[in-house]
Amino acid sequence: MNDDYDVVVVGGGLAAVSAAKWAVESGANVALVTRGWLGSIGVRGSGASSCGTTEHGALSLNRLTDRSFDPDEFQQKIINAGLGLISREKVRLFVEEFIKLQPQAKEVASLARILVHDGVCGGVCCIHEKSGETFSLRAKAVILAAGGSAGLFSTHVHPDCVSGDGYVLGLLAGAKLVNLEFMQIFSMTIAPTRNLIVFWKPEFLHSVKNAHGEAFIENYLPQGISLEQCIQENMLHAPFSVRDEASRYLGIGIAKEIQAGRGSPVGGVYIDLRNCPSFIASRQYYFLRYRGIDAARIPLEVSMGFQCCNGGLVVDDDMATETAGLYAAGENAGGLHGADRLGGNMLSGCVISGKLAGQAAVAYSRKATMLSSIEKPKIVSLLGNQPHITPDQRGRYQQMIQEIREMAQDQLLLIKSREGLEKTRQQLDDLTAKAAAVAGSPKQLPIELENMLLLSRALWLAASSRDESRGGFYREDFPGPNLTTKPKTHIVSLQQSGDIELAKVIADPEWDPDYQNELTNERWG
Repeated sequence: MNDDYDVVVVGGGLAAVSAAKWAVESGANVALVTRGWLGSIGVRGSGASSCGTTEHGALSLNRLTDRSFDPDEFQQKIINAGLGLISREKVRLFVEEFIKLQPQAKEVASLARILVHDGVCGGVCCIHEKSGETFSLRAKAVILAAGGSAGLFSTHVHPDCVSGDGYVLGLLAGAKLVNLEFMQIFSMTIAPTRNLIVFWKPEFLHSVKNAHGEAFIENYLPQGISLEQCIQENMLHAPFSVRDEASRYLGIGIAKEIQAGRGSPVGGVYIDLRNCPSFIASRQYYFLRYRGIDAARIPLEVSMGFQCCNGGLVVDDDMATETAGLYAAGENAGGLHGADRLGGNMLSGCVISGKLAGQAAVAYSRKATMLSSIEKPKIVSLLGNQPHITPDQRGRYQQMIQEIREMAQDQLLLIKSREGLEKTRQQLDDLTAKAAAVAGSPKQLPIELENMLLLSRALWLAASSRDESRGGFYREDFPGPNLTTKPKTHIVSLQQSGDIELAKVIADPEWDPDYQNELTNERWG
């Protein structure tokens, strides 16, 4: 099967549909390639657009209709949230496009590889999920909008199709990654369904206990930090952050209790809200009840998990990567967010980056020439019923993928340390060798496992190279930010040898390390 398109969009979320919309309206011939359910956009579906609900259950795009909206104030808040790891030019671009934004808002169910020849993107190689058959789509331009790296971790609120493929596809195609180590880490229910949960009143956190029925948060508070301070600071931002003094210890305490084996059978702690009238009367209660969780009857089982990634592929103002003809949008587009980000900016960023990528890809396609032929890579996949993968191999590959998820959850998500990162490196080396032994050759690994190994190494390199804690990134052995130099973004690239390399670049030369944290007295997350 061979088809030719002006633009191929890879993904099924808000950013992908935004990119496809603008490309189609510009007159381009467009294919949308997605692994997930296209109809789940903004509900439970693809990438950051699945997580953009407030406590009231409404999309967090309220600034679009807020008549008191001050663009200069909004711009400064984004800079402050980024903690020196976001370019001011990117912020200006974001705000300019935000002001222009109006809320208007051939699908192929498959997995893809980017086809590149002499540094020029020429299409995608896809796999039918049911049959495992491979086919190619030639295109003058490709837009990656495949969501973040949720599937790298065992606890998240995304469907299984969101597994970080966009980052790996970009790296393999010659693009680079930035700010991969900065993630939004949220408290979330884990049984019987996974949902973000926002503690927006202090009384919601007065009954947090481990599996033994013991209150534990105070066990993790350093001298001089009270439980009340920890709770009050947490009210100002839902995601985990180290920008204040005390809120971090809620997430750290939950993560450590679970790691110590004092969690519930499914890996959570208990929050008892049965005697909390303000929660039972909230819309969040009814949302959870709709999702099969009745907080009026049983304690909530809660863990800390991945919500979305603040980084992505390095792009210019047109959302173009360094590979000609390859663009990125949504969580695949890096540089729009820094160490922290304002609540709602991921959703609006999906629409804005999708628009910019869609328009730029069409403009590029009008000048580009369709490549006459591209060598299609040999792909091994766990999709379909491929005869060269035995049932034993399939089971062992799937077990390795689960091992990677558990390793990443424990050592690459909320709590990082020198010891844990060294353990991660050793585990990745062992898993790579074991996978090659099962396959018979490292070049014959199923792409699902190959992708996760490469993404894990990229995240490990970015995390192990950051000797500080900043925003949503926490190093237990470096608990504070480095204020002696200007903060630098970590840019990861893949060399022809297959090795990954890291470069450090100052994103905001104007950033003052002795900043006044203007977001500490208002809700920002």
